[in-house]
Amino acid sequence: MSLTVDIKRIGAYKKLRDKSTVIGALPNLLNEDPRRFGWLEENNRMDLKKGCEQFQDEGYGDLFHSFFDCILKTSREGIPLKQVIGSDFVSNRRNLRLFAQSVLSGSSFVIRALRKKNVIFLCDIRSENEGPDEDPGHGYKFEQLMSLNDYGEPHGADEAVSNAECFKAVLRATFKMDSEEIKVLYAAEIDARDKGCSGFSTGLKIMVILDGKFVEIETSRHNLKQWIKLRGLTVYLQSFLGGVSYIVRGQTTGNKIVVKVDKTVTKDIPNMGVSWEPQVCFDRLFEILREIKIRLDKDDTAIVIKCTKGQIVYETEDPEDCKFVDPDFLNQFARETSSHCIAHSYWSSLSSPRYPHSLLLHLYFIERQSSKHGIIHWGTGNRFQFVNRNMSVVVNLQLLGTYKKRHNRSAEVGGLPCLLNEDPRRFGLLEEEDQMDLKKGWEEFNDEGYGDAFDSLFDYIRKTSQKSTSLKKALGTDFVLTRRNLISFATKSVHKTSFVIRAVRRNGIIFLCDEVAENEGPSVFRIYGHKFKQYMTLNRVGEPYDKDVAVVNSEYCRSVFKTSFVSGNEQIKVMYSAVVNAEDKDGKLVEIKSNNLDLKTWFYKRSLGTYLQSYFGGSSYIVKGTTNKDNVVYKVDKIPTEEMPKMNLSWTPQECFKKVFDILQEIKIRLENDDDAIIIRSVGWDIFYEPENARNCNFVDPDFLRTFH
Repeated sequence: MSLTVDIKRIGAYKKLRDKSTVIGALPNLLNEDPRRFGWLEENNRMDLKKGCEQFQDEGYGDLFHSFFDCILKTSREGIPLKQVIGSDFVSNRRNLRLFAQSVLSGSSFVIRALRKKNVIFLCDIRSENEGPDEDPGHGYKFEQLMSLNDYGEPHGADEAVSNAECFKAVLRATFKMDSEEIKVLYAAEIDARDKGCSGFSTGLKIMVILDGKFVEIETSRHNLKQWIKLRGLTVYLQSFLGGVSYIVRGQTTGNKIVVKVDKTVTKDIPNMGVSWEPQVCFDRLFEILREIKIRLDKDDTAIVIKCTKGQIVYETEDPEDCKFVDPDFLNQFARETSSHCIAHSYWSSLSSPRYPHSLLLHLYFIERQSSKHGIIHWGTGNRFQFVNRNMSVVVNLQLLGTYKKRHNRSAEVGGLPCLLNEDPRRFGLLEEEDQMDLKKGWEEFNDEGYGDAFDSLFDYIRKTSQKSTSLKKALGTDFVLTRRNLISFATKSVHKTSFVIRAVRRNGIIFLCDEVAENEGPSVFRIYGHKFKQYMTLNRVGEPYDKDVAVVNSEYCRSVFKTSFVSGNEQIKVMYSAVVNAEDKDGKLVEIKSNNLDLKTWFYKRSLGTYLQSYFGGSSYIVKGTTNKDNVVYKVDKIPTEEMPKMNLSWTPQECFKKVFDILQEIKIRLENDDDAIIIRSVGWDIFYEPENARNCNFVDPDFLRTFH
């Protein structure tokens, strides 16, 4: 049976100058100006020497630094590495290409393989010892001229060239022959994307990509026929393994002037009179990977794979000499145990029924390509809905992504919540030795979680959106608000309430912020719920927290939602972020609460607020701890969110959603123009809409607004 090659694009990131990453960032758009293609008119020719006068190679030495940073930022805590990546190997694209090209008699390379934590890492000697190149930067100049800047504009002819930052796609290649399967996770630098890849449904890059084509850009002094003869296999393998649809090639003169630009479709290259067969190359690649896997059947073993003129030799290597895998990276992952049977990570599962993980929340729908040599296919994401067709108001919750709110209120895109501690001894009526004292760990506590009204959400949007579009198009929503705003509006249908919320329209979007969030300062009280959340979650390596571990609330995970309220032919969309307490082993979000109320009293007094908080936060169930007078948890219950309205309570979700819709509709009608503002004031059963000076609405950062057209 012939080998099948399956390439899935898992995600993308931007490698920054310091080798850290911005998760979800995509390459700049290809400059598709027709004057840039074919034989160029003299005034459209591109001088690749311009802007290279001060060029210095700053792109070297990344090795696995940015890739590991990306994995750490998008992996759930407490999961073994093998389950996190869902692959047998971690490599770079070049290793795969070199293995495939070794069928040619002139091939030579040295690659080391090291097995750690049940995963085999591959690194070639060239990458291990890479230093600055003396390249004058002409190829980077062509990439610059053939792409658009962050604002969708062409780069200037004299603009300085830099390669300190670049974009990379994360891919998983599956090589399957008969019943044997080998998977490799790797990152591949991507030069550009064409406009088909910019069809975001809301403008957010971590959302739906409608028809994506990645593009390889390179230059050559040879004509097309000579280029295919000399570079065809290398270019084909590099593009195929990178999920690249076509190559944009600039033909240059001896003076580095581009006189012709053509497009070559990747899948067409094997049919352009070449002397090699892709199938033979991929068979060789599979054979080498299989041999490495057989030889490295235990952790802390290593070999060297040497190729000299197409002949492969495997030699034993001292693992201590393999310095390319950072021990600090490995230490972030849990030990492999039988309990880790389900992978929960950015890499290991494209989606779960309720909760697509990490950057895989990025709902991809990208072209499927196939050929006789293999298949490249891209995954499709999903969205989940809370819908009751009998309701006059239908509510659809779409989970867009997650991020970790950092100490400085910046957003680490793709950050995931901690895993729920599902030890059976933590649930039900607790034995005395299993009871949880919420007073422990408070000695040095300072409330550092306050004041993040929109700071982290705005940072998340900046990091995941196209800067060359309007804010309205980027977000695809009518409102940006907080979950608390929705809860306040919904509760209004059932109880007398008191709140003050200001609304201002900027750049086509209405922003809402309540008085509490605008003036929030540090709490002077111990919020014992923080300690209970700590008890009920696992740390990064998948272990329970010690009872005396200090309580901190400076960093936590947030989910980003776009929620639609539909009534008749009218639809209102809102965007917001919500704190996520935990996630269970099945990928379900969990709300964690504690108080001294028994279950019956809690339902009577707190059910509405808890239901709305969980519902609008996408939580499947609530973990409730019941405390005694000494703030010791002696009983823990699980309450499914969807079951709460069925418990003979005094409210129904429909009346709550109808009230939310009515209030949002009224605000939308009143704020017809940019820089309009109102105050929504609730007093008892009444609600008032009062004019407000937009200058008093300081909760929308002007710098954030200036990011967009």
